[in-house]
Amino acid sequence: MTYHNRNHNTALTNDEIYRYAPSVFATQAHDSRTERFRPIPTIQIVESLRKEGFEVVSAAQSNTRDASKRDFTKHLLRLRHVNDLSNVTARDKINDTHGEIILKNGNDGSSSYQLHAGAWREVCSNGLVAMTEFFDCIRVKHMGDIERVASNVIEGTFTVLRETESILSARDTWSQIQMSHEARMAFAEAAHVVRFGDSEGKVETPIKPSQLLIPRRSYDKATDLFTVYNVVQENAIKGGLRGYNQKTGRRTTTKVINNLDNDVKINKALWKLADYFAAQVKSAA
Repeated sequence: MTYHNRNHNTALTNDEIYRYAPSVFATQAHDSRTERFRPIPTIQIVESLRKEGFEVVSAAQSNTRDASKRDFTKHLLRLRHVNDLSNVTARDKINDTHGEIILKNGNDGSSSYQLHAGAWREVCSNGLVAMTEFFDCIRVKHMGDIERVASNVIEGTFTVLRETESILSARDTWSQIQMSHEARMAFAEAAHVVRFGDSEGKVETPIKPSQLLIPRRSYDKATDLFTVYNVVQENAIKGGLRGYNQKTGRRTTTKVINNLDNDVKINKALWKLADYFAAQVKSAA
């Protein structure tokens, strides 16, 4: 996956977007698509969203072995409202999380047009994707004219934007929930299955659940749910965890999650896991 990820506090120019995600600018469908497939030129949607005050702050594109699909394949953009970008100051660390709109599309049939609620955490330069009981994502099929699609996407964007408010609310709530050692281990064990389990939940890796709880910076040694969730999420997504397989005698190091679909899938599962833990605390109160 080609990826552009600065500090998420600066809007990207079209040249910068094109450098890392050229398929954003595709105006036609890939040759493999039938006549029923209607391409959704992402850049046209981006221009419409810019008029509504949203700017692209990060761009990513899937790698493909088929060179003919490079300019059509799946891509992912993260957007923030200009009001949020202009108000970036030296916030205290508990308030370093900003709501974002996550937009995914592909004109080679690899993805429908999708809008997800997400967030960016400054302290660890890490992107989050949320999934709640009431909201997963908004999907727009590759059908109809671009004007109708653009209208639906803009409407959906404001729906997703409202959902990002629940992310920031969850941050505040989860930050007040202290987790015991047993609770942290239970969270790590569940996350371990999310990250390394197969379709049946079977895990075969020398990486231990406890390794997901190891913070990468002193600030993240706190034991509240939001911090624990962020530490686990960062370790799961960014890789770098080391283990030793006694059966094979080989050492292994986990890789960063570069696949766009897996990134979103794991992120959402971890968010839902944290949401479940928060609900358990609330029900026990």
